[in-house]
Amino acid sequence: MVSISGEDFLIDGELTYSGMRYHGASVAGLLLNSRMVQGIFDDENPRTRTLWRYPDADDYDAERNTREFVAAMATWREHGLLAFTVCLQGGGAIFDKPFPYDEYLNSAYDPAGQLKPAYMGRLEAILDRAAELKMAVILGLAYFGVDYRYLEGPDAVRRMADEVVSWLAVRDYRHVLIEIANERTEIRTQSEPVSVDELIPHIKQRSQQEYPDGFTLLCSTSGGGGWLPSDDLIELMDFILVHGNGQTPADHLRMIENLRSREVSKQAPKPIVFNEAHTDLECLRVCVENHASWGYFDQGNANYRDGYQTPPVRWDLNTETKRAFFDLVRVISTGAEA
Repeated sequence: MVSISGEDFLIDGELTYSGMRYHGASVAGLLLNSRMVQGIFDDENPRTRTLWRYPDADDYDAERNTREFVAAMATWREHGLLAFTVCLQGGGAIFDKPFPYDEYLNSAYDPAGQLKPAYMGRLEAILDRAAELKMAVILGLAYFGVDYRYLEGPDAVRRMADEVVSWLAVRDYRHVLIEIANERTEIRTQSEPVSVDELIPHIKQRSQQEYPDGFTLLCSTSGGGGWLPSDDLIELMDFILVHGNGQTPADHLRMIENLRSREVSKQAPKPIVFNEAHTDLECLRVCVENHASWGYFDQGNANYRDGYQTPPVRWDLNTETKRAFFDLVRVISTGAEA
């Protein structure tokens, strides 16, 4: 089970990285993480599906993708990674192909908000393995490149939220943190959006009703690189979720200092979590030294080698860039100074 005490995370009641220090700073309570949002990815558009085919196959294989994801998780954990983000609508799989970015179709629920068994079966395999490894999962509900062109309307969003909570509760998953939307303070639909101001309290109340002992799912949402939430939104969040895309180490520090300086944060301190940034490890160092969790983001090139976001993805530590991140996480999480 993942829980929060002040600015710190606990897993199964124990402070994460307990007793560990890095460059003199305590690492205890942090949640070092990586953006692995395509863990259950599929593409239901025949026109774009061929983009993701494996180099040794004629097509993309969603089940293979998840099997290889699950197989890599133990290595991530051995290096000290305690969390990763996976999203029910994936993430930006494509940005530079010769036809519109928004043609691919990856969603774990239909336009009416009903869950699709195949996607959820793959998610179950990931969450089960994460529980075995004592890892937390940041579960994104919506991605801005998919939601607005796919979900029918507000009723679909609410149905999706309710079905996700029920699905988690039936399986007694307590190691899941909810990210309502990626880089949005609302989930958009074909008609009108639904604000996180409504969804966070709704999901928390629904989880209290669905879990037999009133367990409450922890919720947040994220904005784009450099975005900072309002005081009102911080009050709603269980943990402050921000992104470091395009931000320098100094920018990361300014974001952390801004959030900590707010009166709302002084009155009720909460963990600061970057769950998407880039591959600049100086930003990881700055965050750790200032007691903020950081999330690695490595886009890739659809070549089954580089990165963790453009399918087909190699989920192991097969490149120098990936190994550099995981090696530093090992150093940080074991207290071995760099």
